[in-house]
Amino acid sequence: MNNNPLILRCAIESAKAQRKPLYVAVVDATNAFPSTDRATLWLKLQRLGMGGPIFDWLRMVYVHVEYYVRHAGLTTDIFRALIGLLTGDTSSPVLWNLFASDLDMPAHRDDVFLVQRRISILAQVDDILLLSHSPSGFQLKLDSMNTWGRLNFILVNKIKTVAMVYGSPVPSPLPKFTVGNAVLTVSKKEKYVGVVFSTDTCSIFEKHYKVKEKSARYYGHSIWAIEDWTGNLLPWHAKQLYMAQVDCHLIHGCEVMPDATKSLLEPLVDVQVKFICKMLHVRSHSMLVPLHTETGITPLQTCHFVLVLSFLKYTLTLQDNHLVQAVIMNSIALHISGQKTWFTNVLQAACNLPFSLAYDLDPWSLTPDYIDTYSKMVYKCMEGWLQQEVDSSDKLYLLHGRKELMKNKSPRMVMLTLRHYLNVKIKDHRKALIWILLSSHILAIERLRWRELGRPRLE
Repeated sequence: MNNNPLILRCAIESAKAQRKPLYVAVVDATNAFPSTDRATLWLKLQRLGMGGPIFDWLRMVYVHVEYYVRHAGLTTDIFRALIGLLTGDTSSPVLWNLFASDLDMPAHRDDVFLVQRRISILAQVDDILLLSHSPSGFQLKLDSMNTWGRLNFILVNKIKTVAMVYGSPVPSPLPKFTVGNAVLTVSKKEKYVGVVFSTDTCSIFEKHYKVKEKSARYYGHSIWAIEDWTGNLLPWHAKQLYMAQVDCHLIHGCEVMPDATKSLLEPLVDVQVKFICKMLHVRSHSMLVPLHTETGITPLQTCHFVLVLSFLKYTLTLQDNHLVQAVIMNSIALHISGQKTWFTNVLQAACNLPFSLAYDLDPWSLTPDYIDTYSKMVYKCMEGWLQQEVDSSDKLYLLHGRKELMKNKSPRMVMLTLRHYLNVKIKDHRKALIWILLSSHILAIERLRWRELGRPRLE
């Protein structure tokens, strides 16, 4: 869930709108789960009113947990640990949240406010951010965090805990901030809940796009490398691997950063296009539209935009006292007042789509039902654009007016689906079908369209 990264983004935008600096501490608790003091945890749970069979069972589980260490074929004797939560156990994040529920920040006159809500700390399990508009308020938060850690046997990592500064005006030189006796490093790039934020780029998410493009490209290459062991991958298998290993990187964090800048999105689109070209065995400069109509993979730009709309719908279904809904409303209010915000980027992302929409997103009409209707309209416009591109291309004349066979139903036109001919087992036969249908062959009807050896292109 990207609630906290979005809240941080909106806090940065609010600081810029108010022409104030925003000081952010990215706090690293050393081995938070393994270091959790169980006796302190049980005491806190009792004070919160927990008791009964489930409480006793949970304590019994931890009393009887045994460990051993294996390394290089050697194993230690079995031993027990008196501290720590089980890493990877589904109950551990909940127990940590309860353990840290008394982590509160003292109020300060320079605290961050969004829609009249004070935001001094953001925490997602052990990923913690501290925020303030002034050096004095920021240092107060750091001191409180350090004190809480000492009282609860949690060690704040004084090397990995860093500060970041956004907004303007930023004092120069920056004051020194300390955790205990250690001076914090001021960082220009940090990852929070998987989203990379930076202070030295035009877009605070520019480096996130680059990191995800690199990861997606790496996993895409890894998928095709396994053909050396498995043999030829059918498009159906390749698509499954793509959705599991590549798509997750291409769409990561897109709800927080709508695609308002085309140049940031283009490398991600390039990864998607090249993977599909490899899957279909066509040239990288083939027509783009059939890459999607034949595989059922939604164009990345549209996919991002629909996910943003889904996230917006989710926030609108939350209760009025939910923080993420408050920051969305604050973003919309700032947009209406003429400031550049997350919602401004949503509208710009709609304008950047490769097809025209029937109507614009109205900030005054936002309801879950309205977003549902708008999302369906986006899909309908996308399908209409894809159909128009196919029907208007002489190269794709074999795909004009094509209908798909439906089980127990009449054939009908389907724009995005994995086509049945891609299930042909023999690779050469499948490639021949793809090349003919997508006009990606080297027969004269296609090759004469190329410009080569000084010969002009023929239509």
